[in-house]
Amino acid sequence: MNNAILIDQVNYESVPIERARYRAVLASGIGHFLEWFEFATYGYLAVIFSKNFFHFASEGTSLLLSLATFGVGFVARPLGGIVLGQLGNRLGRRSLLVMTMWTMAVATFAIGCLPTYDSIGLFAPGLLVALRLIQGFSLGGEWAAAAMYMVEWAPESKRGFFGSLNQVSGALGLLLGSVTVAVLSSVLTQEALTSWGWRVPFFFAALIGPIAVFIRKRIGETPVFEKMKAERASGKKPVAGANQSRKLKGSAVTFCLAACWALLFYIVMSFMPTFLQKQVKISASDTFWITSIGIVALCLSTPIMGALSDRVGRRPVLFVGCLAFTLLPYFLFSYLLAGVDFRDAVIVQVILALMLSLFCGPGTATMTEIFPTELRAGWMSSVYGVSVAIAGGFAPMIATWLIGVTGSAIAPTILVAVFALIGIVTVVAMRETAFAELA
Repeated sequence: MNNAILIDQVNYESVPIERARYRAVLASGIGHFLEWFEFATYGYLAVIFSKNFFHFASEGTSLLLSLATFGVGFVARPLGGIVLGQLGNRLGRRSLLVMTMWTMAVATFAIGCLPTYDSIGLFAPGLLVALRLIQGFSLGGEWAAAAMYMVEWAPESKRGFFGSLNQVSGALGLLLGSVTVAVLSSVLTQEALTSWGWRVPFFFAALIGPIAVFIRKRIGETPVFEKMKAERASGKKPVAGANQSRKLKGSAVTFCLAACWALLFYIVMSFMPTFLQKQVKISASDTFWITSIGIVALCLSTPIMGALSDRVGRRPVLFVGCLAFTLLPYFLFSYLLAGVDFRDAVIVQVILALMLSLFCGPGTATMTEIFPTELRAGWMSSVYGVSVAIAGGFAPMIATWLIGVTGSAIAPTILVAVFALIGIVTVVAMRETAFAELA
């Protein structure tokens, strides 16, 4: 296999398959990295956005509106998944990767240029919501495209590991966003950060976006997609009944698994900085450094969990992750609320990140393996997008709302436990996909 040669469809040159795999990981990874840097930076700056775009309301309401605007981006993800996913089925994974990158880069640059509420009134939050919708539409196709690209290029025995690299690239985007905001919070005064410093990450991402587009334009299609095209050209067609059955089963499993994964991910990586600031009373700059350390732990442990799932299967790793999130968050949040310093908060965040890696390691490969190649882009994108829009995008807002309604800062752990239990039921019911050939 190492000596196998492919023809690069873009540059029309002979390429060893290992080099082609390296290009595939780099191309999908760099774009996914930037997409998540751009998308998640807003989450880290939610408090700043509440002051610049929603301060016509009370402090608590303005923060809720800011977090709701973060969630609005996820409303467009199902539509993006449906539209862009169908294009991915027809035009190929590469075309989809280029399209989503351009869309995200332009929308991100526009957010960096937005006037605030003090300048143009209610037009400011209105434009912000519109641009978040565009970002969400793009991300609806991006996640599945990057995930499929990495897993479809992977050797059969390493799909979990290769798929985990998709999550690592996204986590590195989160890390860069967190570090960028942490640095800005440390070197700028709060007034400067609120006035103009918040724009810097958006301009930075928009400048690098064209580089990612250039790299993605120089890659070829995946072998399994090329095989599917050849079968179509030869007149081979999938069995309609089998595909219909697989659609229904795959959709149910993907929806429940993605909902659990999304809620846990956004609670740990997007809600925690706000929770640490508002409830634990840790400074803004410290919370971003704490989050950054947690993301480093996630990046280091995710490939290990992906590789482990190649050996023992996807289900055992996912089951342990669900069980951990059912039992541990209440005690970890209680420990934080008892009064902790920077070191203790870092320990809790690292533990949460290690728990999350039990999902991020096998999760990408699992969802890619559920659907056959001819259905994968459309169904995986749309079902995943709907699920994440419902469970993930509004998770920080719902967690904040629960605290306000119950008067208890421990309330978000109930939400986490409920979704983790849904994950347990799903993992028990699903079939093992790790050891079957990618259809």
